[in-house]
Amino acid sequence: MTTRLEILRESEGTDGLAFVARIGMAPGPPRAIELRLNWADYNFWSPDGTAAPSDIARAVLLALLECVEPETVPDSFDASSLRRRHPGIDDRIRALIGR
Repeated sequence: MTTRLEILRESEGTDGLAFVARIGMAPGPPRAIELRLNWADYNFWSPDGTAAPSDIARAVLLALLECVEPETVPDSFDASSLRRRHPGIDDRIRALIGR
């Protein structure tokens, strides 16, 4: 089955960014989720600041989808929470953004 992932919207706040994305497994219907990306996490995954925030958000979601089924992804979560739940995910995120 194919995992579908689409970043729908990006908004900036004082502490970081928020993304609305649509994820799903074919042939089922996709669903919207919210991902929060704190500036500290952005800087952790892109220390030189050259990666687009949306590329980091996409890498975070793709790495998560390698660990869990799409239907188990929370409706809303902070990117930093993945470190506690999925050891080694930082390396996978860096690989997905080409770092």
